[in-house]
Amino acid sequence: MLKVGAMLTTLLVFGLVQFQDQMPRDPVKPQRDKRIRKIEPPKIVPPPPPLAPSIIHWKTRPPRYDIREINVGPNVSEPLRPVAINNRGDIVGTCGTSSILVESKGPAWVLEFGKVHAMTLDESRQIGALLPSEFDGPSVPIRWTKEVGPSRMAVPKEIFPTYIAPNGDWLGAMQQGRTTIRHFRDHEEALKPLRGYELSGGGSMTTQGWVVGGSYRISGVDRALTLWKNPSSPRRLPLPKGFRYFDHMFIAHDGTVAGICWQHEVGPGNAPQGVFAFVSKDGKSSLIPFDRAVSRSEVRGISDSGDIIGEAAARNERTGQSDNLMWLYRKGRTYFLNELLPRSTPWDPGQAYCINNRGEIAGTAGYAGTFLKGFVMSPQMGEEK
Repeated sequence: MLKVGAMLTTLLVFGLVQFQDQMPRDPVKPQRDKRIRKIEPPKIVPPPPPLAPSIIHWKTRPPRYDIREINVGPNVSEPLRPVAINNRGDIVGTCGTSSILVESKGPAWVLEFGKVHAMTLDESRQIGALLPSEFDGPSVPIRWTKEVGPSRMAVPKEIFPTYIAPNGDWLGAMQQGRTTIRHFRDHEEALKPLRGYELSGGGSMTTQGWVVGGSYRISGVDRALTLWKNPSSPRRLPLPKGFRYFDHMFIAHDGTVAGICWQHEVGPGNAPQGVFAFVSKDGKSSLIPFDRAVSRSEVRGISDSGDIIGEAAARNERTGQSDNLMWLYRKGRTYFLNELLPRSTPWDPGQAYCINNRGEIAGTAGYAGTFLKGFVMSPQMGEEK
């Protein structure tokens, strides 16, 4: 009996061992090396959409304009390209290699100087002009009056003139560096850059001596839009949100500034992309809005009443192509010039170059689909501001 009991006990123990071997076992968790960190794949962040002007559909009726040809007389065969228009309606411009003054109610004068870089005109018909010099030297600033004719302005040799007013005041850049000198009322003074910047550059100037331009670092990477009411007190002006670079600034008598801006730096010799017109007033800055999508917009001029003119590339829904259209910005709204004229007009405004305080716009336009002529657009009776 004892032998039988021992054999049964042995068989029972052996069976339990075999059963435990067949039971599933918990996997052994490997020990994690705390020195090894889990590397997450980089997150792909899509680039932000490019900034563009707002699209606003205005409900008010656009103002109505009349248009006429600029009469330059029978002895001039080429069309006049207007450069400046004063508040009397007098216009100064170029025809080929000649410069011409066209009085609003009088004759046209062929001026004693030829091709110019820039011209300005005031109500007394004084003209300021920058003439090209020989051998690619600095421009020659002159002042012209009907009584005296052209007279050269005295500018130090180390200064390159960049702007001249009809009364003879001017802006100029030093040959060494980018510091700008303002000559105002027979007094010359350097424009002081903003704190933290080393260089200054002026763009244009008002009759009371206010200058709009930029403060720059020597590296050229950083820049700031700057207003000088006097040369020693620069004031920083904001750009539209998301934009860092600017150029081609114009300033009105009340300090309103218009120009172009873009987002990203470009290399030497390359044109910036995403260029849009902006306006800065009372410490606020915004892109010029339109009633349709535009891929580019530029500023051509500003009046002391705050009207701004420029050019924009807008999509033509009928052809699918991009058309270059001239526009007028007034009191927060933008109008395309061809929309201000009667539908039956043979005129097609191609380029607008200047505007005065009365809202008169001068430029060049196609006529009857073939000819190119200088034109003046004037608000109709009852449309004046």
